[in-house]
Amino acid sequence: MVIGITGGIGSGKSYVLSIMEQKFHCLVMEADRIAWELEQPSGLCYPAILQVFGREILDVDGTIHRQKLGKIVFSNREKLLQLNQIVHPAVKETIQQRIRFLQAEQPERDIVIEAALLLEEQYDKICDMIWYIYSDIAVRKRRLKEQRGYSEEKIAAVMKNQLSDEIFRKQCNCIIKNDTTEEELIKQIESCLKKSRQ
Repeated sequence: MVIGITGGIGSGKSYVLSIMEQKFHCLVMEADRIAWELEQPSGLCYPAILQVFGREILDVDGTIHRQKLGKIVFSNREKLLQLNQIVHPAVKETIQQRIRFLQAEQPERDIVIEAALLLEEQYDKICDMIWYIYSDIAVRKRRLKEQRGYSEEKIAAVMKNQLSDEIFRKQCNCIIKNDTTEEELIKQIESCLKKSRQ
């Protein structure tokens, strides 16, 4: 079974993934991590990103400086769309290739895909179920400030570019509230896995 996991920034998707990997032995793929691989100098997306954004986004070692690139795209919607058009199709194609490989090698294990733009990029077409991870806005803001050092302005800019809670709820099969205890979170994951297998 292929499960897609999505939710707004700061909702704790990575925490849910770690539980699914460690406690439920799921095979996990994170779109952001795959994007990072594809943006490396030897990666598929590197030349096209350089062509659009120029060499000033590079670090001294020739790798893409993600903070510099992030600063450009989060303040310019057109640039964000350009970046997405380069990276997202390549990430999706890589994920589909890996799904085929994993299903052939380990057919008994569930595969979990995490992507912030899971719905926008129509991953629902390759997933059997879509789960929505959510937390209250105040909790999400606190996490982003403490764990990533984000300012109020950066949080507002990122959240503005994401889908609303209402749209997530409408389009997902299972909803997990991720601002409770780990024990409660595990129970919710178990319940969603049961539902997904029915």
